[in-house]
Amino acid sequence: MPKQKRTRSRRLEYTFESLENRSMLACINAVAPGTASVPAIVNTFAHTAAWQSTTAMAKAASPSSRDSETHLTAMLTPTGQNKITGFVAFETETHCTNTTSSMNVTIKGGTAASVLTVSIQDATGNAFALGTITVAADGTGQLTLSSNPHGTQQGFPANMPTIAATTVVSLSVTDPATKVSTVLGSGSLAKPTRKAGGHETGETNLIAVLNDSNSTLTGSAQYEIEKEHGATVTELGVRLKGAKIGAVIDVTIVDASGAKVSVGQITVAADGTGRMSLSSNPIVGAKQSPLPTNFPTDLTGASIVLTSVDPVTHALTQILSSKFG
Repeated sequence: MPKQKRTRSRRLEYTFESLENRSMLACINAVAPGTASVPAIVNTFAHTAAWQSTTAMAKAASPSSRDSETHLTAMLTPTGQNKITGFVAFETETHCTNTTSSMNVTIKGGTAASVLTVSIQDATGNAFALGTITVAADGTGQLTLSSNPHGTQQGFPANMPTIAATTVVSLSVTDPATKVSTVLGSGSLAKPTRKAGGHETGETNLIAVLNDSNSTLTGSAQYEIEKEHGATVTELGVRLKGAKIGAVIDVTIVDASGAKVSVGQITVAADGTGRMSLSSNPIVGAKQSPLPTNFPTDLTGASIVLTSVDPVTHALTQILSSKFG
């Protein structure tokens, strides 16, 4: 059997950051005698044609190559008078006896430099801490957990309670003087409900996770459509970490038809990070820029492509790409 080609292909600055690219063998031990094993390269959030082709061939060799898959999401809504909001994306996938899990939590509207604890409830109803988020200067933050962590990802805590539909995810802050913990926002995980056309009921949230296995560069992109005060607002946020200081990175959206739209550039800061925030109704003073007039009306099935810009020749070299999902 010919070798399969490996291809690399997941609410707004929440990024919730995906989750990871994973390469696994598809049930090699289950391949029938005399049948060559077929590597199946599985990207959790990128449902590309290459992915489907490779997976189909793996299934031909082993019918049980993909046993189960669960996707759960939650919107984190604020409690009291605070304005913090967030989004959670959790995924678990089992291939043969190999189970992998990932969770991405992204927030906005937080107090700069505050440390937020992300928790779920255990069987007794007590809070079980998954990790913390240190809020950036613009009020955003992110926590990415994985059963197979790499880069900036963290591992799931030991003895973590089972995560399932109806699991409540909460954000809290602890007063350093009194040690009193206050819940700032929470939401219950559930399977995404979709209307005809593939959009989540009430609003659209799509995420693309950007990982480079050959470097420290990671990032995420979050696309959101929601109604605010009766008006529909579209936003795109892109965040990068581990990039080359001073590098200029061009951001392009490729829609489902293959049409390309350059949406702007990110200049990497001295700490190796970079970000872009675009909106159809940009907020003054929030470091948002307007969306291009030719920005696609729907990013379902679209991809984001990052290319580095040569400072001399201005030539573009693709460095990362990922599909929204």
